[in-house]
Amino acid sequence: MSIATKTIALTENMQVNEGSHILYFYQSEQLYLDNLVSFIVNAIDLNQHAIVIETPKRFESVLQKLTDQISKDQYEIDHL
Repeated sequence: MSIATKTIALTENMQVNEGSHILYFYQSEQLYLDNLVSFIVNAIDLNQHAIVIETPKRFESVLQKLTDQISKDQYEIDHL
């Protein structure tokens, strides 16, 4: 018997299994931010959690992009 796992779109061409850890290398910061925001939006749509470890400056860029795509009550941000 196999257990079904959910997948989440990381990019248009790549899916990751639920519970996966991701190390993401990139050359274009803009494409990285676009993919990160897309991943977070997909996680929200699937009622999943996304933990993002980023610099404060880059995290602010992500939040700005997120506010263009989702409403403020759709996300919760915890700062440690």
